[in-house]
Amino acid sequence: MTLSVNNTDPEKITLTFAANDAFIQAGKNKTIAIVGKSGQLVCYAGQVPLLSKLYTATIPKAKFPSGVAQFTIFASNGDVLAERLAFIQRKDQLQLTLSTPKTSYTGRDLVPFTVGAKTPANQPALANLSVTVIDDRKVPFDENSEVTILTHQLLTADLKGYVEQPNYYFNKPSAATAADLDILMLTQGYRRFVYKDILANKAPIVKYLPEEGIEVSGSLRTATGMVVPRGTINFYIKNMKISSVVNTDANGEFKIPKLFFPDSVKAVVNARGSNNANNLMIMLSNPQPQAATPSFTTAAELVNIDTALNAYLQNDKKIAQNSRVIKEVVIKEVKIEKKASHQDYPNLVGLSMMADHTLDGSALKGCPNIFACIRSMMPGVIENQNMLYLAREYNSGRHIPMSIYMDGAVIDYTDLLTVLPDNIDQVEVFNTEGLSGINRVNNTSGVLVVTSKKRVKGKLDKELLAELLTPNTAPATLRQKVITWRAAFIHPDTTRLKQDLLGRFTHHHLLEPKSYYR
Repeated sequence: MTLSVNNTDPEKITLTFAANDAFIQAGKNKTIAIVGKSGQLVCYAGQVPLLSKLYTATIPKAKFPSGVAQFTIFASNGDVLAERLAFIQRKDQLQLTLSTPKTSYTGRDLVPFTVGAKTPANQPALANLSVTVIDDRKVPFDENSEVTILTHQLLTADLKGYVEQPNYYFNKPSAATAADLDILMLTQGYRRFVYKDILANKAPIVKYLPEEGIEVSGSLRTATGMVVPRGTINFYIKNMKISSVVNTDANGEFKIPKLFFPDSVKAVVNARGSNNANNLMIMLSNPQPQAATPSFTTAAELVNIDTALNAYLQNDKKIAQNSRVIKEVVIKEVKIEKKASHQDYPNLVGLSMMADHTLDGSALKGCPNIFACIRSMMPGVIENQNMLYLAREYNSGRHIPMSIYMDGAVIDYTDLLTVLPDNIDQVEVFNTEGLSGINRVNNTSGVLVVTSKKRVKGKLDKELLAELLTPNTAPATLRQKVITWRAAFIHPDTTRLKQDLLGRFTHHHLLEPKSYYR
């Protein structure tokens, strides 16, 4: 049986299939079916008893979208008898126009232009467009060889192998390009499905499973290389609440799936809990890199790249010759301070990278206390009896309070009252705990994270500090220096500094140390 296609009519496509006498006698009165589909969509289907040598079917192109159409003839038992590809090129594309007031301009002239878009029915269309302007004398290109959204979606995505100059068939459509496109349909491979498997409801073999996180795999063996079945493998990451315990299978292999942690971390894998754990070897699998795929664009590779780039190189040379080197300009960059984040604290790393609700610290100005601000300004949070709750759960009857963290440390309501709103950088609300395990540990629902602004360390008054720490046998003089306690001693480690000063004063038998502080 042969199948031919007449695709010259812009409104319809004609299919003709013929069979010889032997085929007619073998399958007389049996039903044959023809199916036409575009991509995954069946657009036409019909059947007829096998009585004649020649059959013709006329199908309106309006039944098909633009693109590659596949016509297949099936026998009554589901076997494929013949197949033919055709390209349906309907006039359903936007009509784009670009015009300028003049046809020629001089150097550095302002060139206004108008871009228009219309539907196939010549009606104005709403479209998002981008325009690129280049000088093709300086950067030459072949428009027929360009790969566009149109050529990819309608043509090359459905064909195997390399398509030379794909935009040739769409740039300036004509009878010649349509005939060449039909030859392309006859020569390029197109195979998607095995129809027998489809009719038998046989699903294809899945070669690549979807990635659901990072996976660590390997095998557990003895010192002699023997596999250890049903062994215990422990995995955990220090300073993070991420851990997992799995058992090896009958072949001594293990997999720890669905791990989520930022790059890079130091993880520990051990076999504690297995028999003779001290003499076991854990062999981790090293994922093999993807093999290099042969390029199917070899036919388009340039043999002499110098000739192809000659115009570009000549233009670059002219620019270099006419350029002027200016004096050195020193640009002083402004250091951008890194915004504080809950990811900076190990206890909160398991939370989602993006909070469900975020309140910037600038919105807290003028609030009497941060608790009152959060209660009135934070979406999705409800306060009741000095406790915070997720609004959606509280309204549904689940009165489980939220966990409150301040700079990575868990706090309660009274602690939150003592925090000055002006010192807050941002407040985040997480509806779920992610991989942190906070709600399971604290028996809470939801996490509220308060991050304070970075504190700027004050500088010590070195002269005053030197005078204070210098041994002096004149108590009166030293007392005068120490009694005036100046702001220079505001330091993150003030307590340690005071203790050091007290030790020095007591050592020199001065007055009681407490009298030196106000």
